[in-house]
Amino acid sequence: MKKIDEYEYPNKKHFIKSALGYNRGEVDLFLRQLAENPLPPEQIKNKSFSSSAMGYDKQDVKFYLQELAAYRYNIEHADEQERKRLESLAKVDLAHPDFKVVFRGYNPCEIDEFIQKTHTPKEIYEAHFTKQFRGYNTYQVDFYLDAWIQKLKGNL
Repeated sequence: MKKIDEYEYPNKKHFIKSALGYNRGEVDLFLRQLAENPLPPEQIKNKSFSSSAMGYDKQDVKFYLQELAAYRYNIEHADEQERKRLESLAKVDLAHPDFKVVFRGYNPCEIDEFIQKTHTPKEIYEAHFTKQFRGYNTYQVDFYLDAWIQKLKGNL
């Protein structure tokens, strides 16, 4: 997992060097500028550099810029994403869960028993279920439990 520092301080990022890569001076200058004056994610992702001998590996630079753009986008749109997530969770029918049975999923008996009891948000968050063949869809169960937590916290 990458350190957040690589996204917060792009000028500290180190790239692999290759025989024919991006001009190191251009890349370093761009990253210093990003550290001082953040650009919109689209401009970060679409930035181009000239090639030079013994430059930074092109794939390494492109991949990093795409990750950095995604990171900045997520920060800029965090409130909107949380609002949409809560809207989706509000649509979950907590009284009548309807989980699909899939090839490999959570043990239905454990889930059904767990749902019948009253829990605190912490207990729900810390719950672990065994997986088995022909179990409840894990994504649906996790989404349901997330909705339950938000309901208990008063966010829904």
